[in-house]
Amino acid sequence: MPVEMDLEDFFQRQINAVITRTLAVPGLPARLGVVGAGERWDGPRAGDQPGWFFWLDGRDGVYELAFAGALGDRTAGDGAPVAQFPLRYFPGPDEAVLGRYGFEERALIAGGLLGRSRAPSPADRERIDTSLFTIGLVELAVATDRSAAVLNLMCLDRLRLVYPSGLTRHYAELACDQAFPPGTVDRDVPSRDLAVPLFAALSAMLIAGLGVAPSRIAVSRAPGFSFRCDADGEAAACDDPGRQIDRATVAIGRVDDPWFERLAAADGQATRLVDWHTRDPWPVFPGALDSHAVSRAGHLGACHPLGAVEQVLCGCCG
Repeated sequence: MPVEMDLEDFFQRQINAVITRTLAVPGLPARLGVVGAGERWDGPRAGDQPGWFFWLDGRDGVYELAFAGALGDRTAGDGAPVAQFPLRYFPGPDEAVLGRYGFEERALIAGGLLGRSRAPSPADRERIDTSLFTIGLVELAVATDRSAAVLNLMCLDRLRLVYPSGLTRHYAELACDQAFPPGTVDRDVPSRDLAVPLFAALSAMLIAGLGVAPSRIAVSRAPGFSFRCDADGEAAACDDPGRQIDRATVAIGRVDDPWFERLAAADGQATRLVDWHTRDPWPVFPGALDSHAVSRAGHLGACHPLGAVEQVLCGCCG
């Protein structure tokens, strides 16, 4: 008889274990460009779901990965649990990319949202809309015996919010009104460029944390959309031929199970940019990337998993 699982607890333990193992290996965080990582602390409020902060080298802001729920009712005897995690990036106040964010987001950062810890406080996260600062969606599946995992990233190349007819909006949190003349582009965030570095680091951390070799990297692209705000202030997604939806998949361990094939399947409208399988299985390494454990990366020419993931994702998503 299948054993029921607490999926929130399952993913919380898996991600915490991956972070702990990565940070414990001397020199590994620096090689991955990870300055810091850890579970966020929300205090003793009921209903809080787990989430994590990541600080990367070369970025003054902070990434947030938040557990949004599992997909379906999974059990230990029914494949690998799958969960989704909205991905947000809170840029630093002096980062050039902040100018591509919307009015409300820029005002919140200017008002000290990140604070000394370079991360929003629990109270601040509770009061701001969850759509703000979001740049993509991460999907994770981990086999219950930790023998395999699949990590997916879905994001737009640029996240745009346009006011075709113009509008004056009131922002209660900011205690101000802001006029948007007709045709104003309030948000033009390079979400793909922001999301790929963290996804590459997460992929390498998962590989190291599970101690299982990667086996497949796939990237696909589908027609995208922009958000348009009507005269009532309601935003809707509208087809935009200038935008693209990119999906990246990194498979770790076995790739022949039905649950993986479902996760890795591209949307019907998508164009597969790359579907790369290891020619020779990469040797399993127990957490250290400074050996030449992944020297046989075929045409990628990468010497460790992060290099392979970055080269494929940045080359094909760029």
